[in-house]
Amino acid sequence: MGSMLAVIQERAQKLSPQKQAELADIANSLLGEDQAQAVDEPAFDWAGKPEDEPMALTSVELQHMATLWRVEQELDLK
Repeated sequence: MGSMLAVIQERAQKLSPQKQAELADIANSLLGEDQAQAVDEPAFDWAGKPEDEPMALTSVELQHMATLWRVEQELDLK
């Protein structure tokens, strides 16, 4: 990997100052994307939660509840 860095550095030195600035922006953008992917974990705070339901539910139980909610919502809309 060190040799790839040397090649990039060598080529960057041959660029005009404007192109070097563009290259720096691209590198910063790529670094930001890597950091954003590592940090962003879904919060699910937008989804809310049923206040009257116990919190210790299995994924299957939650799936059944979600299906019931969708069916109830469909029936209310008609």
